[in-house]
Amino acid sequence: MPSTATWTYAIARVDRSGRVSEQSIVDALGWTVDEALSLTTVGVGAGSYRRAADGWYHLTPRREIRIPSAMRTRCGIAKGDRLMLAACAERDTLVIYTMSELDRLLSPHHEAAQPGGRP
Repeated sequence: MPSTATWTYAIARVDRSGRVSEQSIVDALGWTVDEALSLTTVGVGAGSYRRAADGWYHLTPRREIRIPSAMRTRCGIAKGDRLMLAACAERDTLVIYTMSELDRLLSPHHEAAQPGGRP
Protein backbone atom coordinates (compact mmCIF):
# COMPACT_ATOMS: atom_id res chain seq x y z
CA MET A 1 0.00 0.00 0.00
CA PRO A 2 1.57 3.37 -1.02
CA SER A 3 2.10 5.92 1.71
CA THR A 4 0.51 9.32 1.59
CA ALA A 5 3.20 11.69 2.80
CA THR A 6 2.01 15.18 3.64
CA TRP A 7 5.54 16.64 3.82
CA THR A 8 8.17 17.05 1.11
CA TYR A 9 11.82 16.86 2.21
CA ALA A 10 15.15 17.95 0.80
CA ILE A 11 18.71 18.48 2.01
CA ALA A 12 20.39 21.66 0.74
CA ARG A 13 23.51 23.71 1.45
CA VAL A 14 23.66 27.30 2.64
CA ASP A 15 25.69 29.66 0.44
CA ARG A 16 27.95 32.43 1.74
CA SER A 17 25.05 34.92 1.76
CA GLY A 18 22.67 32.69 3.71
CA ARG A 19 20.67 31.57 0.70
CA VAL A 20 19.38 28.05 0.15
CA SER A 21 18.45 26.94 -3.34
CA GLU A 22 16.10 23.97 -3.50
CA GLN A 23 13.47 24.39 -6.18
CA SER A 24 11.57 21.17 -5.40
CA ILE A 25 10.63 22.60 -1.99
CA VAL A 26 9.61 26.00 -3.37
CA ASP A 27 7.63 24.25 -6.11
CA ALA A 28 5.87 21.99 -3.58
CA LEU A 29 4.73 25.06 -1.65
CA GLY A 30 3.78 27.05 -4.76
CA TRP A 31 5.52 30.16 -3.42
CA THR A 32 6.49 33.02 -5.74
CA VAL A 33 9.01 35.83 -5.33
CA ASP A 34 6.19 38.37 -4.84
CA GLU A 35 4.70 36.73 -1.77
CA ALA A 36 5.53 37.87 1.75
CA LEU A 37 6.71 35.29 4.27
CA SER A 38 6.95 35.34 8.04
CA LEU A 39 9.81 33.62 9.85
CA THR A 40 9.79 32.17 13.34
CA THR A 41 12.95 30.76 14.89
CA VAL A 42 12.13 27.61 16.81
CA GLY A 43 14.69 26.74 19.47
CA VAL A 44 18.35 26.81 18.53
CA GLY A 45 18.26 24.55 15.49
CA ALA A 46 15.11 25.19 13.51
CA GLY A 47 13.04 27.89 11.87
CA SER A 48 9.65 28.04 10.22
CA TYR A 49 8.51 30.14 7.24
CA ARG A 50 4.86 30.72 6.37
CA ARG A 51 3.12 32.80 3.75
CA ALA A 52 1.85 35.96 5.51
CA ALA A 53 0.44 39.18 4.09
CA ASP A 54 2.41 41.21 6.65
CA GLY A 55 5.62 39.15 6.38
CA TRP A 56 9.00 40.83 5.98
CA TYR A 57 10.74 38.08 4.05
CA HIS A 58 10.62 37.10 0.40
CA LEU A 59 12.25 34.54 -1.85
CA THR A 60 15.18 35.92 -3.80
CA PRO A 61 14.61 36.76 -7.50
CA ARG A 62 16.04 33.27 -8.25
CA ARG A 63 13.43 31.71 -5.89
CA GLU A 64 15.98 30.93 -3.20
CA ILE A 65 15.18 30.88 0.50
CA ARG A 66 17.07 33.58 2.36
CA ILE A 67 18.03 32.85 5.97
CA PRO A 68 18.67 36.11 7.82
CA SER A 69 22.02 36.53 9.56
CA ALA A 70 20.37 36.75 13.01
CA MET A 71 18.82 33.31 12.52
CA ARG A 72 22.06 31.90 11.12
CA THR A 73 23.93 33.19 14.17
CA ARG A 74 21.34 31.91 16.65
CA CYS A 75 21.20 28.47 15.03
CA GLY A 76 24.94 28.20 14.35
CA ILE A 77 24.45 27.99 10.58
CA ALA A 78 27.59 28.66 8.54
CA LYS A 79 28.42 28.81 4.82
CA GLY A 80 28.33 25.30 3.36
CA ASP A 81 26.26 23.78 6.15
CA ARG A 82 23.60 21.33 5.07
CA LEU A 83 20.03 21.88 6.23
CA MET A 84 16.97 19.69 6.01
CA LEU A 85 13.99 21.46 4.48
CA ALA A 86 10.51 20.15 5.22
CA ALA A 87 7.58 21.62 3.30
CA CYS A 88 3.86 21.06 3.87
CA ALA A 89 1.65 22.62 1.21
CA GLU A 90 -1.51 21.93 3.27
CA ARG A 91 -0.11 24.09 6.08
CA ASP A 92 1.67 26.48 3.72
CA THR A 93 4.76 25.98 5.87
CA LEU A 94 8.48 25.40 5.41
CA VAL A 95 10.51 24.18 8.38
CA ILE A 96 14.29 24.33 8.26
CA TYR A 97 16.38 22.08 10.51
CA THR A 98 20.12 22.13 11.14
CA MET A 99 21.81 18.74 11.00
CA SER A 100 22.51 18.89 14.75
CA GLU A 101 18.81 19.50 15.47
CA LEU A 102 17.83 16.70 13.10
CA ASP A 103 20.29 14.38 14.87
CA ARG A 104 18.84 15.35 18.27
CA LEU A 105 15.30 14.63 17.08
CA LEU A 106 16.04 11.34 15.31
CA SER A 107 18.66 9.74 17.58
CA PRO A 108 16.08 8.15 19.90
CA HIS A 109 14.40 6.48 16.90
CA HIS A 110 17.73 5.21 15.55
CA GLU A 111 18.68 3.82 18.96
CA ALA A 112 15.32 2.06 19.30
CA ALA A 113 15.82 0.39 15.91
CA GLN A 114 19.12 -1.19 16.98
CA PRO A 115 19.18 -4.73 18.42
CA GLY A 116 18.90 -4.36 22.18
CA GLY A 117 17.81 -0.72 21.76
CA ARG A 118 15.12 0.75 23.88
CA PRO A 119 11.53 0.26 22.66
